[in-house]
Amino acid sequence: MTPPTLALVAAGILIFTGVVHTLAELFGARGPHPPELQTLLASMKSTRVSLPGREVSIYRLMRGSSLCMGLLFVGLGSIDLALALDASPASPIPAAVLGINVAITGLGAFLAMRYFFVVPITLLGLACAGFIAALWV
Repeated sequence: MTPPTLALVAAGILIFTGVVHTLAELFGARGPHPPELQTLLASMKSTRVSLPGREVSIYRLMRGSSLCMGLLFVGLGSIDLALALDASPASPIPAAVLGINVAITGLGAFLAMRYFFVVPITLLGLACAGFIAALWV
């Protein structure tokens, strides 16, 4: 595979991750919840945090952060997709751009290993591997 193709695959993984994450945040986990989860959600919704110029619940802070994360995955993947589609042997994807992608997806995979479950770990790990391969091929 050529570096642009590898970057294209990695970019597609980032876009897929962002879209699925955002859809899961918006539409997932609807319906009746176990009593423990209902209690936790009620507590998160009633616990307020003061931020500069605003006071929000822990629930809304978490939800907003999650939606922003999905949007940023789609955005970064879209930029990478555009660069990969525009690349040619005469005008390859800059190594600095690939290096930044390795750093972002590698750190994301590390954080996913610490805080999340197998799906984001796998997807971010695959995206990182794709950018590493595009950098070294």
